[in-house]
Amino acid sequence: MLEKRLLACFSLSRRFLVKYQRRKFSVAINEKETIDVCGKKYQRDEWTNVTPKILSHVGRNLHLQEKHPLGLLKNRIVNHFYSQYIGRTGNPIFSVFDRLSPVVTVEQNFDSLLIPKNHISRLKSDCYYIDSGHLLRAHTTAHQVELIKSGIDSYLTVGDVYRRDEIDSSHYPVFHQLDAARLYSKHEVCSNEHFYNIQNKVGYLIRSTNKKIFLESIFLRMEMKQPRSRRFIPWILPCFYKQS
Repeated sequence: MLEKRLLACFSLSRRFLVKYQRRKFSVAINEKETIDVCGKKYQRDEWTNVTPKILSHVGRNLHLQEKHPLGLLKNRIVNHFYSQYIGRTGNPIFSVFDRLSPVVTVEQNFDSLLIPKNHISRLKSDCYYIDSGHLLRAHTTAHQVELIKSGIDSYLTVGDVYRRDEIDSSHYPVFHQLDAARLYSKHEVCSNEHFYNIQNKVGYLIRSTNKKIFLESIFLRMEMKQPRSRRFIPWILPCFYKQS
């Protein structure tokens, strides 16, 4: 029986202002009564504060674009977990969920994570609400409980998240996040120690070993190849791969 959970979270990106080619999204707004998001209609109410501009980002999925910097970084992180954590059958133990809907319930985003009812993160000034019961996820951790309940004990979740931030050089209301989570049994972590010492043991392992390996694998050994062109703009496609 699984008794302990180890959860590590990483932010895939700074909140870059990304100029990208126009696409058709499954988002429509009826200013009178309803909002259509991802093919589903939601009734407007006093909590509705999501704007057409924010909804225009839903469905872009920059982290799924093969040559986009976010896609490259996501793939590097996924490959690290695939290569470092192998099961008895020789297959990776981590499952990847990178196409989950950004529309979540209040329960998913807050209640399931034990966020107090009066917590500031629930305010309309902090989140984009579709209606009183639904919002654009503020973090990919909103999917944590549903994945664990489904029987998955090792997973990565990647996706776009939405928070009401002031736009500046390092903040944008739409950005991306990756969560990594794995459930451990008492026996797997430290079979000869008392259960209540597991937390200290896990924390030590993260700090001393896995974190160092992860950072070296993802960032320190990353080779940067930049085209010698004045038109080179690293965070804009297709310029990212345009050669002079």
